[in-house]
Amino acid sequence: MVFEFPQVLLLWTALFFLIFALPMMFAPHKILRVLERMMKNEDFIRLRGIIALLFGLAYVTVYQVIDGTWGLLFSLFGYLSLLKGIRLIWNPAYANTKFKRMYNTEGKMILRWAIILICAALLAWIALTKI
Repeated sequence: MVFEFPQVLLLWTALFFLIFALPMMFAPHKILRVLERMMKNEDFIRLRGIIALLFGLAYVTVYQVIDGTWGLLFSLFGYLSLLKGIRLIWNPAYANTKFKRMYNTEGKMILRWAIILICAALLAWIALTKI
């Protein structure tokens, strides 16, 4: 089976989500402590913004037409990632505020883990069957 670039990009994203979600599943309290320390560092937050910009640009360049097919997923991920990257670079304090709202309990961490895992499975399924 030969993969095209859009499939590789979706599979890479699914793998990225899976790698991010697995530690949350096995040790949510430890991950919560690590994330708390990282959110206090503005340079790290700006680095995340640059990575989000690059990630968004990769998606937007692969598929930039909104036409109602599965390709809409590329555009949606791309433009949301671009906006997130700009927001993180421009206002890193926003990331800390958002973090405190989203990750203040272990239950929210587990819910976030489940959502990320479902997204990873969905992306892999789309890459392997729909494109």
